[in-house]
Amino acid sequence: SNGKSVYMQLKQDANGNDLDPTQAANWDTPHPITRSDGSALATAANGSVGMSLDMTYFQDEQGRSYYAWQQLGATYIATMDPSDPSHITSTPVRIVAPEYAWNVTIAEGPNVTTRDGKLYLMYSGSSVGKTYTTGLAVADASGNTDLTDPSSWSNLNYPIQKSGIFNGSWQL
Repeated sequence: SNGKSVYMQLKQDANGNDLDPTQAANWDTPHPITRSDGSALATAANGSVGMSLDMTYFQDEQGRSYYAWQQLGATYIATMDPSDPSHITSTPVRIVAPEYAWNVTIAEGPNVTTRDGKLYLMYSGSSVGKTYTTGLAVADASGNTDLTDPSSWSNLNYPIQKSGIFNGSWQL
């Protein structure tokens, strides 16, 4: 079966305090994340279900919530409501596609960091091994920009990290 994004929540005690996250029994079971109508996140043009992995959650500075994830080899984004983490609330939009020689294979594993009014979305740009790279897309974090509009993101055309020889040995 194809991989799919899921979420798990840490259970709380009667006073609303988080339980010990190092204990497996303190987590609920994984729940798939779907579109608002219950259909799969990743669907190919022919209607088949594809893979959706490596999901991350983040907010802009106005508190709007988003998921970003790998789908069909590229990085997608959608809005979500934290009170119902099992569904996205907008149509998935591709914001990073494999388009350069250094990331021609895939754009996956997004991770978002906010700093100085900017959202920095780092992602894996190729297969694991000697060709491994990390890419970066940047957007305004203020909330005055529609982050589901691909033009809101500027994607560097060079990797911020890549495998190579350092001190005579391969560093992957």
